[in-house]
Amino acid sequence: MFYLIDSLVISTQTVAFHEVKTENEKWFEQRFEMTDEERRKMFLARPGLLVLDTPLMIDRVSWLQERLSLDVIEFKELIQGCPHLLTFDVTKILQPKLDYLQERLVMNDTSLARTLQKYPAMLQFRTEHNVEPTITWLEQRLNMTTVNSGKMLRKATSILGLSVERNIEPTINWLEKRLNLTQEQVGKMLLKEPQILCLNVENNIQPKLNWLQMRLNLDHCRVN
Repeated sequence: MFYLIDSLVISTQTVAFHEVKTENEKWFEQRFEMTDEERRKMFLARPGLLVLDTPLMIDRVSWLQERLSLDVIEFKELIQGCPHLLTFDVTKILQPKLDYLQERLVMNDTSLARTLQKYPAMLQFRTEHNVEPTITWLEQRLNMTTVNSGKMLRKATSILGLSVERNIEPTINWLEKRLNLTQEQVGKMLLKEPQILCLNVENNIQPKLNWLQMRLNLDHCRVN
């Protein structure tokens, strides 16, 4: 089996092909009963894992599996979908971010694991510069409680990856104006269907609303 080590992860002096399975590959194959194809896809997605210190990698796997209360099969699915989780330091990144997200989005262990499986990229965002300001802004703008903002973001965690200035605020402003809704009404709508914030106004929301208005012969006030 041949792999090309990602030069962005490993120094250019160590970039090479190899034919023999590394210790990390062997360990994953045995621990999670991975097929050759499953193993190949995972390590190609994150080739830096090939040379990660094996005891360190095992410690991260054990900690993360226990922290998320996942069995072997569930953890295998998680790590196949987001192998980069094992590149994060437990003390500096994984533990503080998981603790923060669980508390801030009001999640139990099961909900935390499901949210992470659905949107693993949330661990890549900086808490103080991305996540917390976005949540705080949404709560203030939509007059939402912590419980409701957590509920909304658990449904559509990808909202945390959007820019407030470029995406979220213009969409909310447009919805209020186009549908003649109050702040509270928009908040209730987004609590039910938060994925709306991930849609593009010009290419998606506006043409669909226009079509519905025309198709159902609705006046402007009845569209909402």
